[in-house]
Amino acid sequence: MKGLPSHATHAGLPPKQSEHYMYDQLKQKGAYFLPFNPDYHWAPYYGGDAAPKWENPIDTPKVGWADHVMGEVENALTNCAVDLPVFGVLDVKGPKAFEFLNKVCTKKCSKKYGDIRLAYTLNKEGMMWNDVSLGTRGENDVYFIGLAGFGKYELDQLEGQMAELGYNSNDVQLTNRSYDQQLFHVFGPKAPKILAEVLGQEVVDTPYFKFRKMVVNGIPIEVFHMSYAGLPGYELHTAKEFAPQLYDMLLSHPLSKAEGFKPCGVMGIQSLRTEMWFRGTPDVKGASHYKEGSIERAIGKNHTCYGMDDSYQAQHQIVMLSVETPQDYGWSLFGAQYPVYYNGEKVGHTLHSAYGGRSKKTHAFAKIDVNVHGNGKMFTIVAHDKEMAAFQLAEPIVQSTFRPTTPAAAPKLNLQPRVDRDAGLSVAHAGASPVVKTPAQAVRAPGLAQPTPSWMTSVRSPVAVAANP
Repeated sequence: MKGLPSHATHAGLPPKQSEHYMYDQLKQKGAYFLPFNPDYHWAPYYGGDAAPKWENPIDTPKVGWADHVMGEVENALTNCAVDLPVFGVLDVKGPKAFEFLNKVCTKKCSKKYGDIRLAYTLNKEGMMWNDVSLGTRGENDVYFIGLAGFGKYELDQLEGQMAELGYNSNDVQLTNRSYDQQLFHVFGPKAPKILAEVLGQEVVDTPYFKFRKMVVNGIPIEVFHMSYAGLPGYELHTAKEFAPQLYDMLLSHPLSKAEGFKPCGVMGIQSLRTEMWFRGTPDVKGASHYKEGSIERAIGKNHTCYGMDDSYQAQHQIVMLSVETPQDYGWSLFGAQYPVYYNGEKVGHTLHSAYGGRSKKTHAFAKIDVNVHGNGKMFTIVAHDKEMAAFQLAEPIVQSTFRPTTPAAAPKLNLQPRVDRDAGLSVAHAGASPVVKTPAQAVRAPGLAQPTPSWMTSVRSPVAVAANP
């Protein structure tokens, strides 16, 4: 594929849409790319010219694309879907690759081929910086997948940490593969059946939360048995020269067509991942100190790494809120940060929000003062000149169906907030919210004003709610 973008030509930055090897095929399948963004990005939804125009919820809280996105979500929940994410992908090799990554990630790399570890990287001050998966290909050979874009974000941090910690290129080699690898995320209850027929049973037999290398019809594939939608699913990683062929194989097979296998955009992914408390860039990158981030399950037992500080006293806490929005305002909090109030006083702000496709509830990650957080507590979010009642969840409202075995019965959740005597509240979940004392203003989420918004390039990890097996 001569002339296509590479790290040498783009240095970890996004290529233009027309330069990307998947662009023409995605357009044929109806990908709707944002007209104001010439860079290649994660398509928000499909439908081509017939799709509703993009409206930014910060400007138009009653977005016209909501039902269209829910159609893609419902198809994924009922049948099967595929999306093509945009992640920073690196090869990390060298005689000290394990040693280095263990020093800069919140979990150690496994030494066993095919194992996956989900972890975080931190900056020097202990702020969450990246949400990563570490796939062990061999001794000191790690497939490193981060959150954002085409690798610059990952390389900038890791190269800086190498220099600070005294590693050189003889010890660790970082190679940006973001332009060379294509990831297909196939998810939904019919995913195992379709993949077994189209690619073979060997693909489906990849153990849960592991990855395996194989060749299917001459196409080399690394199959990851994982899904960031909380549904039965797999990630298929292949080299760019095989990506168009594999994409066509997946969607053109007669069984795929018969079973409703269709593309799904990033807005559908946002809907599915957020209600499962899976994290993305707005909920990770500089969102809080790691001790405030609710990432305990992503930190290895008795493990310390770059940026950790046991003496730090948490000032805030990242929590998940269920929000009672006005009718048709389910997506109104998406793409910006809005103030959160408790007993009339501002105590924090939202980080990211989406309308849940399974729960039918608007969810919002929020960063609030540590002394007021508590499961079941009532808060108020002020956005678009409206007050929206919200309460802190103790666990996801809906249960993941990702595991291949029959899931256990979902826990019975008390979705009613407790009476908060300190705040003088006894409002019901759908009831009135307390009046706030100060006017509120939205703050655009980090990256939203950039050519490629962060929410289009960054959705990955379930580590907030699921420990590594």
